[in-house]
Amino acid sequence: ALLPTMVRFFAPLSTSALSDLKRFVTDINTTVGLLKDIPDDRFVVTESGINTLEDVRRLRDHAVNAFLVGEAFMRADDPGARLQELFFPM
Repeated sequence: ALLPTMVRFFAPLSTSALSDLKRFVTDINTTVGLLKDIPDDRFVVTESGINTLEDVRRLRDHAVNAFLVGEAFMRADDPGARLQELFFPM
């Protein structure tokens, strides 16, 4: 419901929280589903639920520009190593 307002007023940046706050779940498909409503000239930032390299790859494949990652780093014994795993795999 907020996306049309965000797109209208917050150019050139659009964010997409992956959280369903009614059910307290996160799902990267939320961002993927919203992308059709975000103009191509927007810089898309996705938030929440990014836990695996596959999540990052899928969102990048859908032209998501940036990621806000919190929980995956907070739960990691070595957040720097986790960053490497998610965004700079060998």
